[in-house]
Amino acid sequence: MEILNKTIQYRPGIPVEASLCRVDRALPHRHPSDLEIVCCLEGKVHLVASDQQATLLPGQIHSIDHEDIHYLYSDTENLVLIFHLDLKNIPYDWDQIRYVFFACESNHCYAYQQTAMDAVKDAILSFSYGYLTGDYTPEMYEGPVEFFSFYLLEYFNWFNYENQDVYMNEDLYERFHRVLAYCMDHYDQKITISQLAAQEHISKNYFSQFISHTVFRSFSTMIKYIRCYNAEYLLLTTDKPNAEIAYECGFSDPKYFYAAFRQLWGRTPSEHRAAYENYYRSCLEHYAKSERSENAENAENAKAGGVMPADAAEGAFSDALPVSGESHHFPLHGDEIPGQKRLSDEDAAHVLRSVMADWHLKKTFGPEENEQDPEAERPRTIYFAERI
Repeated sequence: MEILNKTIQYRPGIPVEASLCRVDRALPHRHPSDLEIVCCLEGKVHLVASDQQATLLPGQIHSIDHEDIHYLYSDTENLVLIFHLDLKNIPYDWDQIRYVFFACESNHCYAYQQTAMDAVKDAILSFSYGYLTGDYTPEMYEGPVEFFSFYLLEYFNWFNYENQDVYMNEDLYERFHRVLAYCMDHYDQKITISQLAAQEHISKNYFSQFISHTVFRSFSTMIKYIRCYNAEYLLLTTDKPNAEIAYECGFSDPKYFYAAFRQLWGRTPSEHRAAYENYYRSCLEHYAKSERSENAENAENAKAGGVMPADAAEGAFSDALPVSGESHHFPLHGDEIPGQKRLSDEDAAHVLRSVMADWHLKKTFGPEENEQDPEAERPRTIYFAERI
């Protein structure tokens, strides 16, 4: 099994990237420093990312953190906007932002977040339209990207998200991220409440109370989650035994690893690895079947025209299905992920224009329509923060 490490190719000076895709069975992959936001426009699409599983319907969005192993799949006709934000090129320090978990999810949105959720959706559509048409210059992104990043951090930072509070105590926020950063950097070592409380110059009891008000609810859950999160990467990218992974990720005994993983991921480490291997194998079989069908159709068309291509019945996937555990390298075209077929930028921009109108986002347009000036009909660069 091969997990794709996909580096997004951004245009110079523009920290966003967008594509409109039709999804069938996308290969599992991850992005090293990019936040991905999936927006379903038509049909229905299923998403699996880390310990999360979600089904998105038209108009719904879901964020995927950098380094999360994830994939999309669907058995129905669909159209999905896939948006990326370069976290290394927004107005926040990467050394801090890399420890942030985002949770921007239509399926789990509190009342106080709804206005911000609408603004995020507005921004994604407008950014994407500008990206796909090429109308916007890097300078036109600077202000909107700064406001967009602020909204994500203010309303959809996982720490504040589960607290269901529009206001974030800055001191507690900074403490939480100091603790989280330390645990993420030292998860393979022994970490105790006493140690962390001493680092924060507070008592053990106060520290336990503090953690109980965060998304993790308890110190033990926080440590288990961080260790399981890192263990998942080893499960899916190496053939190391579960016990070795347990010790490597800081568990004192493999049985604690099995119990924690089942509690947080909903299945045992072995079941999780097997599920991904089975899905990966099904992707290859699906690609091979599609390729054989396409080659047969091409051969039939060529035969009808009196020409038979030499490679009509041959294909990259058909003759190279790996056995379980064996790696397979895929021919990638640009930023395309196998199983996520991209529309051309021109077609995608046309679709987004209709979507923006259908979703009552006409306020993102520029001047009033002028029949003698077709340029007036174009959506303008979004300064959505001005409207909130």
